[in-house]
Amino acid sequence: MPEQIISNELKRVFIMKTKHTNKSTFDRMIEDAKWKADFDKGYEEFLLSEFICEQMESNNITVRDLAHRAGVSPTTIQNMRSGNADNVKLKTLLSVLHELGFKLNPVAYRSH
Repeated sequence: MPEQIISNELKRVFIMKTKHTNKSTFDRMIEDAKWKADFDKGYEEFLLSEFICEQMESNNITVRDLAHRAGVSPTTIQNMRSGNADNVKLKTLLSVLHELGFKLNPVAYRSH
């Protein structure tokens, strides 16, 4: 998922205004439905990995401790933390969230 994390340089370019419009590059790109869908998917994955990292840090839980408690390998936890976990089983995600003191609570949204 490293390609999905926007680098500092890319952020700087995204907020630069062009000479011909008041919209930033990001504002123009987000108007494209496919680009927006890809961005949203990557952003949600990034948020989940950041959430796991933050909860582990705030609760002083190591990768090995969480893996043991959740019944998964440390590699699985590390991949979830780094955003490199593709095709994580729902059972695995629920177990990790449970061990961090959370449960899945789906929220409805409408795509535009």
